[in-house]
Amino acid sequence: MSNEVYYANLKTPTINIEIITELIVSGLANQIIKKKIQLAKERNSIYKKYFPDADYFAVYP
Repeated sequence: MSNEVYYANLKTPTINIEIITELIVSGLANQIIKKKIQLAKERNSIYKKYFPDADYFAVYP
């Protein structure tokens, strides 16, 4: 793999940095995270309803 391709894939676009910075500074990032956590809890509740005997932390080979 050439170095140019490798480094090009690792560079974060400036626009992404600007957007993320604004989300953090404005407090909107926290609101988004809280909403995602709420939605995950709702999904987990639905899953538990249909699969009550599921072992959520099991690791299978």
